[in-house]
Amino acid sequence: MISAHPISRILAIDAAPFIGGAQMSFLSTLQELSRRGFDLLLATASPQFADLAKLQDIPTQLFHARHWPATPFGTCKYVMDKLKSTPILNKLIRDFKPEIIHANAIRSILILPKIKHIPILLHDRDYNFPTIFVKIAKRKFKHNLTIAAISPLVAEKWRGIIDENRLNVLYNGFYLQEIERTTPVQLPKDKFSIIIAADFVKWKRHDRFIEAIKKLNRKDIRAIIKARDRNDDLELSKNIHDQTHGLQYEGIFDFNVNDEPALPYIAAADLLVSCSENEPFGRTIVEALTLGKPVVVCKGTGLDEILAESKAATLVDPIDLPNAINDWLDRQKLKDMEQHARNTAKQFNIKPHADKLIGIYQKMAYS
Repeated sequence: MISAHPISRILAIDAAPFIGGAQMSFLSTLQELSRRGFDLLLATASPQFADLAKLQDIPTQLFHARHWPATPFGTCKYVMDKLKSTPILNKLIRDFKPEIIHANAIRSILILPKIKHIPILLHDRDYNFPTIFVKIAKRKFKHNLTIAAISPLVAEKWRGIIDENRLNVLYNGFYLQEIERTTPVQLPKDKFSIIIAADFVKWKRHDRFIEAIKKLNRKDIRAIIKARDRNDDLELSKNIHDQTHGLQYEGIFDFNVNDEPALPYIAAADLLVSCSENEPFGRTIVEALTLGKPVVVCKGTGLDEILAESKAATLVDPIDLPNAINDWLDRQKLKDMEQHARNTAKQFNIKPHADKLIGIYQKMAYS
């Protein structure tokens, strides 16, 4: 399909070897661009992500990249992966002739070969990323790099490193109606169901959630930990499981570790809690709000400014989590907040997200 836009050929790059919130958000963006007639090609290190893209009729090309922990061994893996991937990516660029390269997260910039003649957009989704790599990315693509950060929190690390006219905040976009149609899993209705939906990485701070539930000491709640194990995080998963072990038998904690999407569990729960430390965005927060669920969120997320204005959100210091959760354990209050929650979520509709992104593309191409 020929696009009516002056810019039409986009090479999308994602170097993650797995699927997470960053990939699902990126897929929504690519899906909307495809619907608007852009000519897309997705280069990805994840076969699963490639399969999802193909379901949306987005052409894909696989290349090799693994998880690179911040260790000497991780550095060796990165160097080897870059050597393997560079010929593939160079060939893609020569054959596809993109007008824009859209790199999803900093790891995708790091795997890219050095390119001077094509504008590059880094869709930055990371807060906890070593400053040295931020500077490497800037130096590597000194004249053709633009940033689209998913929140003000993420954008902050680029201040003073990149020109302000190349630094944009672009909140994630969602197909809200599709989320609203989610079929919930079946949960018993005899208790309030409170969910944390976060993969096992340390900064997600599952420990805060566990301690808050223990301090509440209520038998009328069910605390669901919905997560997936990631690479080197099996030990963390085991530790969290051990912390809840005895209470699982009392029906208070439900420890759910599988590859099923979290969304049907969020749809079934009464309340979502996010305990992360410096959460760059908070995809599950928007999903819960879209489903009419209130949220309790530890301060310091990329969404703080928006959540502070919402009646359906409680922003708290971690020490206040038990009281904040307890304040929502009233079914009538939950019901009264459904529309307020959905109204907050409307700010993340995919259409204005794509409109702004296309504007960034045009500015990159003609600046």
